[in-house]
Amino acid sequence: MPYKTIAFFAILLAVLSLAVYWYVSRPTPEEKALLDFFSEFKNGKYAEAQEYTANNDFYTMAAETSVRDTNGKTYLIGSYFPESQREILRYSIETYVRRHISKWKYTFMETAKMGTDSSVVHFRLDIGIREFTTGEGMFGTAHEGSVEGNAFMVFQNGQWAIEKFELNLSSDEGLVLEKYLSMRY
Repeated sequence: MPYKTIAFFAILLAVLSLAVYWYVSRPTPEEKALLDFFSEFKNGKYAEAQEYTANNDFYTMAAETSVRDTNGKTYLIGSYFPESQREILRYSIETYVRRHISKWKYTFMETAKMGTDSSVVHFRLDIGIREFTTGEGMFGTAHEGSVEGNAFMVFQNGQWAIEKFELNLSSDEGLVLEKYLSMRY
């Protein structure tokens, strides 16, 4: 075979390999919806993020979310924020994310179909967490942590939406979630 033919087939094989890799590793529609939700939320676009929740209802999604903290205790967010405190829950989550989460890095996502209109996306985020300090309005330095969990997704109105989360938070230095919830009372 002439050199040009070999080079052509080598380039063709490389391009096909990249195309197959992209096709296999691209996010599923469920993962794309979850990534879009996280992106809008971390950028402070809460109204846009709400569009990725089931029935366009951020409160219900958040209230049904369970969080296991570093200390092993599980919190059902809705038990701390009854229906009458819908806006307080939303503001508290927005404030917590804005003030305490300093970095987001997606490290893993995998989708499991539960039926034609429901799926579970298992994911892991590496995050930076800023702790409270004793100074008024001051925050401590950031340390490393992670969020691993499941996003329960439903297909409605032609798109995938988040119904609820099950989250596991971990950090070498402990997270501020327990302190944050206890400060409310």
